[in-house]
Amino acid sequence: MRAYGWPCFAAAVAALLIQGAVAVFLEPRLAKEAEALAYMKGEAATAARGIEDLLDLRKTITSAQTCHTVFSAFQERRNLPTLILGELARVRPDGLRFTFVDQRDATLDLKGEASSELAIAELLKRVDGSAVLERPSPLPLAAPQAGSSPGYPLAFEVGLRIGSRPQ
Repeated sequence: MRAYGWPCFAAAVAALLIQGAVAVFLEPRLAKEAEALAYMKGEAATAARGIEDLLDLRKTITSAQTCHTVFSAFQERRNLPTLILGELARVRPDGLRFTFVDQRDATLDLKGEASSELAIAELLKRVDGSAVLERPSPLPLAAPQAGSSPGYPLAFEVGLRIGSRPQ
């Protein structure tokens, strides 16, 4: 045991010195690294929660945009009859009155009475300047009517198109 005693003792002392050096120099550094790693993990978790919140917000925005689109389409359809009647009142010249108005999809069928062909021509001229109504491809039919109202000897029929995007 004597032959191996001194080298074993020297090895044990060297091991203790190395362990002490590690404890003195490396453990504080390892503790700082562990602290930095824990901080980074916390930041990564915070970032992950932020990303989840952004994804939820994106879903909410998409849902709101869809609702807005549906609501806007509903509003346009709901207001269309009022818009059409207002536009008919605007384009109707003196000496002309409507007796029948029917809307089917983008077609508007009108029947009415006119005091002269000039009143019908004025109606078509005003329809040309309309942002809502479009002029018909066939010209309106105008004919003298039997038993006509006083001052309105002509009956007419016209088919108009409702513009693609009424304002």
